[in-house]
Amino acid sequence: MSAEGARQVIGQTAGARPAGRADSRLAIPAARASRRAQLAPAASLYVLGALLQTWPMPAHPATTIDGPDGDAFTSLADMREMVEHHLVPSVPGTNQDLAAPEGARTPCALYVATWTSLLPRWGAAAAFGPVVGRNLLVLSGYVLSGLAMFLLARRLSWSAAAALVAGWAFAFSQLAFAKGQVHVDYVHNGVHTPVRTA
Repeated sequence: MSAEGARQVIGQTAGARPAGRADSRLAIPAARASRRAQLAPAASLYVLGALLQTWPMPAHPATTIDGPDGDAFTSLADMREMVEHHLVPSVPGTNQDLAAPEGARTPCALYVATWTSLLPRWGAAAAFGPVVGRNLLVLSGYVLSGLAMFLLARRLSWSAAAALVAGWAFAFSQLAFAKGQVHVDYVHNGVHTPVRTA
């Protein structure tokens, strides 16, 4: 074989791609786009489920809360007073309007332990008021919990249908529903569990 022939053979083999490799490079972005497109229907389904689960609260978000009184009213009063007196969660302070005459001390340990749900709740109360802020966090907790489990289940099973069912079961279980009515923090902690697992 001549030197020119050897160069041609080497050039052909160096530039040649294994069969299917070009197709797989094109298939990866298409698969990612398909997986992203699955999020919108899943999110829509979970939003619809959250609205139905908490009805009639979505119709009157400024005057109605989802669930019984008790702890829910306590957390509303706590957020209202923190916002009105410009108290920052997890910073020591005393609210003079609660637990008179000494005032209620800020439970710093509790606020530090639940900062992932407390700061959004405090921010929503400051931006929209305590009732609307709480209601937005309840709705978003169901939706985000469902989406987080959907992503985890899809990653583990490679099945969008199975992931959709797993996300629904996780977001709208009886435990999530009971906690969403009373303790908003626990609904949002449901978001962190699948994210930490993945």
